[in-house]
Amino acid sequence: FAAGDKALARNRYDTTLHSDYAGRLIMIGEVKRGMEMLARTADFGVVRPSWYHFYFFLGSYLTRDLTGTIHHASQITGTPNYPLGFVARALAAAAAGEYDRAQSALDSLWALRPQWRENARRELGRFFPVADVADRLARDLNRIAALGGRPPA
Repeated sequence: FAAGDKALARNRYDTTLHSDYAGRLIMIGEVKRGMEMLARTADFGVVRPSWYHFYFFLGSYLTRDLTGTIHHASQITGTPNYPLGFVARALAAAAAGEYDRAQSALDSLWALRPQWRENARRELGRFFPVADVADRLARDLNRIAALGGRPPA
């Protein structure tokens, strides 16, 4: 992060650098700071890549903002090989009570990379350096998988 801070100071107008840094803050659990930085950066662009929406999704999900969770998960498009897109869609669908859609997103994730079915926590650990965030997402994905597309009893 020291290198990131230095890069931000030297490249004040690099929106990709700012948004990626903000997303990394969210991924380590510094959600408020990351979301504020991401929101400021969002004002400078019209078309955003999928990873940008994933960061917004993650911040919304971690703060239990259902509207933001659903909206940003739906914006992660055009990336059939992006596992975090399937993670976002599964978690957002379950949060909205759409368990069949949540299961469908998990099925797509498992088809893409079967290791996600075997150990979602390990796969999330490849992306998230902080255990708390990866643990929460893995726990929620495992709950969806246990439901098998059915609403909880």
